[in-house]
This record gives sequence, structure tokens and C-alpha cells, in this order.
Amino acid sequence: MKETLSNNCGRGELLIAYLYGEAAPTEARGFEQHLEECAACRHELAAFGFVRESVGEWRAVVQSQTPALALAGLASVEQQALRSPSRPARDWRLALVALRQFFALSPSWLRAGTVTAALVFSVLAALAVLRTAGPTARPDDNITAASDARQQPAVSPPEDATTTQEGASQPEIEQLTAQLAAARLELDQTRARLSEAEERNETVIAAAAAKNSVKIEPASKNESTRKRRVVVNNAVTAQSRRGLSERDNDDLPSLLDLLGETD
Repeated sequence: MKETLSNNCGRGELLIAYLYGEAAPTEARGFEQHLEECAACRHELAAFGFVRESVGEWRAVVQSQTPALALAGLASVEQQALRSPSRPARDWRLALVALRQFFALSPSWLRAGTVTAALVFSVLAALAVLRTAGPTARPDDNITAASDARQQPAVSPPEDATTTQEGASQPEIEQLTAQLAAARLELDQTRARLSEAEERNETVIAAAAAKNSVKIEPASKNESTRKRRVVVNNAVTAQSRRGLSERDNDDLPSLLDLLGETD
């Protein structure tokens, strides 16, 4: 019973041979007696048998799905093609001869009906081709269409709502208007600064004239501020020169003083 519990009974090769039917009859009977006593060998034999059966089923499925190479069929087809006589190169001539014999042996009403059917078929085919191609344009139609196009007045395209007569759009006009307003505002500010500067200059000139006791005459309408400034500067310069000459005369000795010193 110890042998039934151990998996290493040393009968692995005999198990494989028994599984594939390669064991001798005496060995097979001895292994069958051993299987009655050894549970491990029974389990291994059952497992190997299941694997063998699964492999066999898979092989059968693969062989059924794989197309068979019908080499014998192909060979027979090739042999039949080689044995068959070659077709004549002028089959159409034979068909034409057969058709002529058919018309010659057929009654007159059948021949008339066949000819009528052929004519009707030809007419219908021609009409179908013409309808598919469509009507062709004639030269007279082209001349008439050209004259009508000359007589019709030219229609000008509708003007866009955002485009003016000069070709400028409404956003461009608004931008130019804003730029013009900004330029006018800057011009007014410049004029205001110039007028303030002129007033300050007049104030400075008046203060300088009052300090030097120079009489300033009011400027006429046609006289500019620059001219008035030049006149005032000349007057101040002349006043200064007269003051300097008087001081020099006071500092020089008189002729009587020199004569008195000589005596």
C-alpha cells in the first residue's frame, strides 16, 4: 500500500508505452494489475489520456478547416484539357452559315417578322442614343442668344450696406472721423499754449520796461509781437548805454580842475 501513496514508482516509461499501445502483452497485463494498486499512476494515466484525446480533437478540427490539396483532381483536369481537341479558329463563320440556313428554311412570315423586329430595335436604339446625347445647339440659336444679351441692360451689382460711393467702408469712415477730431483737439491745445506763451512774454517785456523806465507804445493791429519785442530790447539797450556814458563823464576830471592844479 505504500506504493499507492508514492508518485515516484518508477513506471513512467511503462505508463507512456501502455498509453500509446506500444507495451508488450505481458507488460500491459502487469501494468494493469499495478494500476489497481497505485492511485498515482491511475491519475497520471487519466491526465495523459485526456491530453491525448484533446490533441486528437484539435488535430481533427484543424484538418477539417484546412483545404485539401486535390492533386489528383488537378492532374485529371490537366489531362482532360490536353486530350480535348482544339476549337476551330473560325467559329463565327459557322454561326453565320447556320443563320443563313435558318433564314432559308424558315417560312416567309417568320423572315418578315424577324426583319421588322430588327428594324424596330434599330430605330429604338437610335432614339435612345439621341435622347441621351441631348439637343445640339444650332448656330442660329447662338446668334439669337447673343443679340438678346446685347439688348438687355447691364445690371449693376447691389452695393454693400457698409460701402459708400467713394469705396470706403463704414468702419474706415468712423476711424478717419475719430482721427480728424483728435487732430483738431491737438491743434486747439497748441493754439492755447501759444497764446499763453505770448501773454507771458508780454508780461515779461512790460516788467523789464517798467524797471528800466522805458515807455512802450501800444502795438498796432498789423504789428507783430516779435517786432514789439525787438523795439523794447533796442530801447532798453539805448537806455543802458546812456546811463553808462553819464557815469563815465562824472568819473573823468574836468578841465578847470586840471588848470588849477597846474597853477
